[in-house]
Amino acid sequence: MTATLINALLVARTRAKLTQAQVARRMGTSQSAVARLESGRSPSLASLRKYAAATGSRVEITLAPAKIKSAPAKSKRRAARQI
Repeated sequence: MTATLINALLVARTRAKLTQAQVARRMGTSQSAVARLESGRSPSLASLRKYAAATGSRVEITLAPAKIKSAPAKSKRRAARQI
């Protein structure tokens, strides 16, 4: 898990003014499970949704476009021969 996600979890909990134990109760899990989430273990999407609901947040997943290498342009002469 990236540092960005870990930070987002901590910010959400801090903003909600909740302890790990309080988040755990709202999620229906243990405080140690919340600590594992916040320490970088790979969470499931279901766990992230529960954590978000417990902290009054929402989950957003963004995929950025891949860099696409453009094909070299054909010369006009070569393109004309292919017609």
